[in-house]
Amino acid sequence: MNNEIKKANLNLEVKNVYPDPRKESITLNSLPGSTTTKAYMDDSYDMDIIYEIRVQSSNAEQADRLTWAIDEFIKAIDSNQLVSGDGSFLFTKVDVSNAPFMSGQREDGFFIFITDFKISVFVDED
Repeated sequence: MNNEIKKANLNLEVKNVYPDPRKESITLNSLPGSTTTKAYMDDSYDMDIIYEIRVQSSNAEQADRLTWAIDEFIKAIDSNQLVSGDGSFLFTKVDVSNAPFMSGQREDGFFIFITDFKISVFVDED
């Protein structure tokens, strides 16, 4: 998913790690609440995985604009165009869970904007 979001041509690099608190950044993090939605007799299963995109910037207007651009980009993704990097699962659906929102402003002046989304996948253990 990170590679797909990078295609949105944002001005900041998208990382899969917690952000450096001193830098402007965009991070992609998995959230608690991911769950198996259906299990099959052949040990394959459907799963929903919840992610958060966090934009951190000293410029609230830029962070808001980037978060909404990411939100629109995610909404436009066709799950058929997503491919598992190691072939371990198939993407079946992508849903934005929440509209982008400002989570807050830290004491150092950085603004945090967040949008959440859910990816549904089919996992075949064979």
